[in-house]
Amino acid sequence: MILLLALVIAVVSFSYEQARLERSKSWSAGAIWRPLPDLPQSDMAREDAIAEVRARLGSDPLASGELRNLVLLRRNLSLSQHRADLELAQRISRRDVPLQIELLRVSAELADLRGVLRHADRLIQTSPNLRAELYKSLGAGLGDPAWRAVLREYENKAWFEAFLVSCLSSAQPRDLAALIVTGGRVLPSGRAIVPQLQVQLVNSGAIDIARNFAVRHGGIPPQSLDTIAISPRTSDPAGVPFTWSFPLLKDRLGLELREGSARFEIETGGGGVLMERVTTLAPGRYAFLQTITEASDPATRVWWQGNCKGPDVPTKAFLKQFMPMRSGTSRYRIIVDIPVGCETQHWRLNVLLAEGLDNAHFAVEALSMERLTVRAKLDR
Repeated sequence: MILLLALVIAVVSFSYEQARLERSKSWSAGAIWRPLPDLPQSDMAREDAIAEVRARLGSDPLASGELRNLVLLRRNLSLSQHRADLELAQRISRRDVPLQIELLRVSAELADLRGVLRHADRLIQTSPNLRAELYKSLGAGLGDPAWRAVLREYENKAWFEAFLVSCLSSAQPRDLAALIVTGGRVLPSGRAIVPQLQVQLVNSGAIDIARNFAVRHGGIPPQSLDTIAISPRTSDPAGVPFTWSFPLLKDRLGLELREGSARFEIETGGGGVLMERVTTLAPGRYAFLQTITEASDPATRVWWQGNCKGPDVPTKAFLKQFMPMRSGTSRYRIIVDIPVGCETQHWRLNVLLAEGLDNAHFAVEALSMERLTVRAKLDR
């Protein structure tokens, strides 16, 4: 809670500078409106400024900017009285940026979470240039269950989905996961970020939470999470990173996905990652089986890369195996050792076209993983 309030107050300092650039209302004629730290400090200067503002209010009693200036000049009152004056001033206009910023600051100092969010909501809706900093500050408190509960009250706001997207780069994945799941369901505004959040959960070591997300909220059958075979079910984007994804698909890859196989058509030169996913297989020795067919050019380089990462094992490669592109059908059986402490295995199939080659195609079929017993190890 202290962290949240400190960050909200910090963003208010930034917001006041933004407000200074936006506003043309002044304490004195010809001067630009100044942020709170620049208010008159001496009693005499403050009284002179108050008299000047009151004189302008005499000619225009409904001038929201002048009324707000008067309230700010009288901020030496108690916080509760100061807020009461601010709320009175906002009856004229709730779109007054400096007024809402001050209400946000006062709410933060009073530890009024609903007040903080109420005025942040108004600023988000009326001041687009403040949104990025406000999102960052609001997301900083996601570790607090009370703050998450208040945030969920705004889940139907037009800005809430953009806020959740911003949290992907600023909040802890576990905290963001706790925010978007309530009552056993994902907030509708949070569904779009689930695949990215699952990747972040895996990268942060929250494997169980990520797997639970994929099953409960991505609709992925539990048995598919570690099934290496290619199929529409094990390539469902909702299950990423526990399902196959195809990074080149958006740029230069044609893909024909069928039950048990994937046919790739690389449409321009160069290379990249054709397909990738994560598994959480137990440590041990495995036979990695696959068949390559329809290879168009033997100069095309295709290889598997497997990286292991866990709390007791630094990131390291447990697999790098080139797959020769031969005409006809080629079957491969690769022995893979997954070490103890390797909680997640990252699998990538890479391709590099030969120089001068503009396109190539091949198919991967019958992809499977078999755990080897002691006898199988001896027999191999």
